[in-house]
Amino acid sequence: MNIKNKFLFLIVSLVLAAHITSCGTKTESSFDTLILRLDADPSTLDPALGTDVASGMIDSLLFSTLIRFDENLKLSGDIAYSWRLSEDKTTYTFSLKNNIRFSNNRALMAKDVKYSFERVLNPKTRSPRAWLFRNISGAEDYNRGKASEVEGIKIMNNYELSITLDKPFSPFLSFLTMPAASVVPEEEIIKWGLDFSEHPVGSGPWKLSRWTRDYKVVLENNPYYYGTKPALEKLVFKILKEPLTILTEFELKHLDVMEPSAADILQYLDDQKLKARLLSRSGLNVYYLGLNCRIQPLNNPKVRLAIAHAIDAVSILKTIRRGRGTLAHGPIPPGLEGHDANLQPHKYDPSFSKKLLEEAGFPDGINLTLLQSRSEANLEATEVFQAQLAKGNIHVQIIQQEWSAFKANLIEGNFDTFYLSWWADYPDGENFLYPLFHSSNKGSGGNYTGYSNSEVDKLIEEIQLTPSGDKRTRIMYKVQNILHKEIPIVFLWNKTKDLVIQPDVHGMSLPALYTGQRYTTVYKKDTDK
Repeated sequence: MNIKNKFLFLIVSLVLAAHITSCGTKTESSFDTLILRLDADPSTLDPALGTDVASGMIDSLLFSTLIRFDENLKLSGDIAYSWRLSEDKTTYTFSLKNNIRFSNNRALMAKDVKYSFERVLNPKTRSPRAWLFRNISGAEDYNRGKASEVEGIKIMNNYELSITLDKPFSPFLSFLTMPAASVVPEEEIIKWGLDFSEHPVGSGPWKLSRWTRDYKVVLENNPYYYGTKPALEKLVFKILKEPLTILTEFELKHLDVMEPSAADILQYLDDQKLKARLLSRSGLNVYYLGLNCRIQPLNNPKVRLAIAHAIDAVSILKTIRRGRGTLAHGPIPPGLEGHDANLQPHKYDPSFSKKLLEEAGFPDGINLTLLQSRSEANLEATEVFQAQLAKGNIHVQIIQQEWSAFKANLIEGNFDTFYLSWWADYPDGENFLYPLFHSSNKGSGGNYTGYSNSEVDKLIEEIQLTPSGDKRTRIMYKVQNILHKEIPIVFLWNKTKDLVIQPDVHGMSLPALYTGQRYTTVYKKDTDK
């Protein structure tokens, strides 16, 4: 759609929507409700089962974890008010707050933590996040049905428990902040079974009011929340995928918060009045093109190298992305331990790509499919990839799918290439290595490319055992240098996170982690009156 048609479409949409509103249609906009947007429907609201950003974002509002990262990326208590680590670095003892209640008004106790962690490990749950707890003593035996409980999780009393690991494991506390480590009440799991996702009960500041698939998620205040009560009564998350629809909804004030498209961001940067409503920060993410290392011809590293040299990420970042981000030097984004600014991205050189394909036995080039989730913003990027790759004799057919189908095909390996991003679950470079590249995570664990390298596996495991510091950073550099040569993934850019808020929205912040915003400090007030 050209700019003239895009502008005409927006004007017509605004007029029609304004007419509908003026004819008496009630909108959800009010001072007790914050209307937000998700770019995809959550796959589930059962924290043991979710792996996508939308699910994790909602889970962080419905549920509580033992500890959380605050907005400064420091660990702070959530369910736990304190914790201590044994001298041998293997046993964590957590003291829990005694005033926490689930949204069904039942007190949360240490037994609920043990139950929730064992539920994730239970093979009957089929949790894709069971790896979070596999370092706990006895977890493997329990996961394999050889034990009736996880011996490393011990209840000391109603409000204290200890967790013992087989050996020191540096990311363990970070793991406990992830949505899959949310604490759930056993009686509600028994009551609802597989339908718990539709009737989630947690101890977070919000509870589910209504979820209409592919349309909206409505949350309301949890009256039993232990912390600062939200000033708002409701949160409404609309599922909106297309930039034009999002912009129209925002201009009509049917959205209180909008993530502007790269094309729309310029007006907020150039206008001082509008700029005051713009929140921005560097994102802990990496956008990438994934390559299926299990199939021909992509099982040939020389072919993967040809693809890397046929993509001009610099030009895409400047044009399509309007400079809202930084060029990715590897999997770990700037701001995290392990980011290697000296690792040079592969230079755009389509002639060299052709040469590499000839050397690999493909003088006439190759034909591939490129799988993506359905959205205009994604298509805008992948169509540029398509044109660039063609110059390197790599011919790509773009296939768009709804998120659930897209995710299912990634897990099953039904693709040649795919376009996706990875966002930090916790602020550690290890989080950009283990899920994406360790061979144990093939499929639902996050390693969709099927990449497998025993040396990389060992190095990542060494990172997990090594405390933060120079030694750990050097190991991360070594892993990234191997990935730079073998290219299971073509790293593109680290996206800047931008939000625009309506003038009556106050107390809004933009945390580094997608699970960091709980909307307890946000309120709405008409400053013009």
